[in-house]
Amino acid sequence: SRPGWVFRPEDWRQFEGMAQSCQRAGLVFMPCQLVGHNVAISEEDLEKQALQCEAYGETMRKYPGLLYYLNGDFFMKFDDTEALKRLWNQWLADKYGSADALRASWGDEVYGDWGELRFPPPAPGGWGSVRECDRMRFEVWLTKRWVERHVKAVRGKDTDHPITSEYYQRPYGGLDLILTIDGQDASNIGYFDRPYEDVNKLPLTLRLIDLRMRGKSLGLGEYGVKTHPAWTIDNGAGGYHPVRTEEEQKRLFMAVAHYGFGMGGCKVQNWCLRDASEWVFPWGVLYPNGYLPKDVA
Repeated sequence: SRPGWVFRPEDWRQFEGMAQSCQRAGLVFMPCQLVGHNVAISEEDLEKQALQCEAYGETMRKYPGLLYYLNGDFFMKFDDTEALKRLWNQWLADKYGSADALRASWGDEVYGDWGELRFPPPAPGGWGSVRECDRMRFEVWLTKRWVERHVKAVRGKDTDHPITSEYYQRPYGGLDLILTIDGQDASNIGYFDRPYEDVNKLPLTLRLIDLRMRGKSLGLGEYGVKTHPAWTIDNGAGGYHPVRTEEEQKRLFMAVAHYGFGMGGCKVQNWCLRDASEWVFPWGVLYPNGYLPKDVA
């Protein structure tokens, strides 16, 4: 995206050129409209983003092989405190209707005047706190609001092509696939885990996000592992980043393809094609110089 979410004519020409190249190659073009975008935003910014999504629908609807991709790497950051305060108090007013009703529910957790409550930090009481439960419901509402607005924008121009977003493999605060998928067509996650646990947990993870009974197809948005020798635990690699052997890499790629197909998935996609050894994501299927395929390809 560009500042203000307004593309230049040359941007659209590039996108259409990529779309046309994909059609000739028998590929589905999946343009990500708002990658890494924050869902906790003002009404003004939400509407500007929606105009960009609408323009995607207007421009891209004529291409047969197309999958709209609203967001990858969803983000929830509470930067715009004034906008957040307005939205929080609007949400509380819709839910409770009055200060007395809020006080009856929250008890001594009420921390300010009705209509002027700032968005609170996490409460120490956890799920025993009604206010904390409401705070989490509000975070889910923020994500649903963002998704619903942009789905509506695309659907205003294109009612045929499917829409998806890539969520995290487990709910992360209000970024909860099952609760916020709304009018999107595919249940879609990125999938990474530690060595061996990645293969072992894959079927259960797919089952968790399998929403085919709700009419949503099932997909893996990105996966992969490192094989470059720089990424050892001794060199500081942790989490799902440590280097794998070629055999471990093949085992994961085969597991993803076979479990994805066998459990009813519509797609899997590794991240990424190029195995850039100097970057945090060196887990592709092509060597970086000359684009020679690796064995795993």
